[in-house]
Amino acid sequence: AEALARAWSVIAAVNPFPATLGRICPHPCENHCNRSEQDEPLAINAIERFLGDFAIRENVPLPRLEQVDSDEWLGVIGAGPSGLSFAYQMARRGYRVTVYDARENAGGTLRFAVPDYRLPQQVLDAEIQKIADLGVWLELNTRVGRDISLEALRSRHSMLYLAIGAQASRGLDIPGADGPSVWTGVDYLEQVNKGQPVDTGAHSIIVGGGNTAIDAARCARRAGSEVTILYRRSRDEMPAFAHEIEDALEEGIALELLATPRSLERHSDDSIKAVHVQRMELGSPDSSGRRRPVPLDGSE
Repeated sequence: AEALARAWSVIAAVNPFPATLGRICPHPCENHCNRSEQDEPLAINAIERFLGDFAIRENVPLPRLEQVDSDEWLGVIGAGPSGLSFAYQMARRGYRVTVYDARENAGGTLRFAVPDYRLPQQVLDAEIQKIADLGVWLELNTRVGRDISLEALRSRHSMLYLAIGAQASRGLDIPGADGPSVWTGVDYLEQVNKGQPVDTGAHSIIVGGGNTAIDAARCARRAGSEVTILYRRSRDEMPAFAHEIEDALEEGIALELLATPRSLERHSDDSIKAVHVQRMELGSPDSSGRRRPVPLDGSE
């Protein structure tokens, strides 16, 4: 146990979320680990998860550093992984830290956009609690600009760290997209994670090939929908983790490649009747380095 606690302190010095990261990271570094030239790659992902779970089970606290002699009070806007990690690094150095977040629970994207089957809420709760135990104060249900002004925070704190994340989703800029039964992936996953019922109907269509799309597809499938993923490029260009795509296919989710929606047809009651889809082909690479999808005329 002493050796495990020492190992935990080493990894927790740079990452206060090892049990969390050990569950959601695709660990691409292991594919390039130079240890594989000797025997096999260092299984850092499994090590992080094992040590994180050990620290939760044995209630091992996060390591502190020698405290600074300072009266500075630091403010953090956003209680996601970035904001909480910064708060942890400052608190372990002895600074007074308050984290503000508009939502009712801390965790940000980890809380509201990662399904429970990938990251159980109790694991995230336990690791956030370890940060709070260092003296970090969480000011939840507080939206900056509404419940408190940015000017008030600037006058209150010696420094502000902005950790507002990248939560805006891209909508469908096609006819018929404005109306019921159309959600962004992040909004849908947030409702699922909050335990609120979302009627996905008999057939759900997921547009996109990233990790959010795969998570949304698997959640809809588990809710009883027949699910089809539409992705405008080939599978090689899909940014989602390869093993997540495989898991989705094993769950019976259909993957329609080189296809993109062109319009939504609705019934008189505004419910969705059909999705008109067009075939694509890959052209020259775009700014992302991936081959640009080009519509095939007459392929709708």
